[in-house]
Amino acid sequence: MQDNYQREINYLRISVIDRCNLRCVYCMPPEGVKFVDHKEILRFEEIGTVVGAAASIGVKKVRLTGGEPLVRKGLENLVRRISKIKNKLGQLIPAKIPAGSGPAKYYRLEGAQGTVGFITSMSDHFCSSCNRLRLTSTGSLRPCLYDSCEIDLKAPLRNGAGIKEIAVLIKKAVSLKADRHHMLDGWQDNRVMSQIGG
Repeated sequence: MQDNYQREINYLRISVIDRCNLRCVYCMPPEGVKFVDHKEILRFEEIGTVVGAAASIGVKKVRLTGGEPLVRKGLENLVRRISKIKNKLGQLIPAKIPAGSGPAKYYRLEGAQGTVGFITSMSDHFCSSCNRLRLTSTGSLRPCLYDSCEIDLKAPLRNGAGIKEIAVLIKKAVSLKADRHHMLDGWQDNRVMSQIGG
């Protein structure tokens, strides 16, 4: 599925929980955040419906994020549920992530082992090639990580919406995807990264 700028949108990042046992400085402020009540977090069957809807309209890649996704009790049940949608996404197989995948630019010091990656969302943004949507743990679909525009999927899901109805809402989110983020224009978010599921 394409957005208004002819970008192919085929990747959905799903935050399965807002909690995290780590305190990375870019994600979790030192003072912490107020966690939402568990009943406000999407249930596994709701996430399964979103994945089914997304796959039906062209999403080929799904990544589970958080907070820290392994903190979510029963996560293996969600992975099993998503793997049953393999006829749409393709079979799930273990994969090594090659350096250079995603938006990071990787570097190695001469003679050193390992690499370091930089995501240059401010100094050299990659918006023109962005193929992602993000689903927060509370059911809001974001067309852009750095934009507060969100489409509520939780209320429709809890009111019985199925794959077709959710697919329409996902397409709406894609149509609202901006040409670029506006962080350099003074925009600030009311959520921290652990609440969005970067």
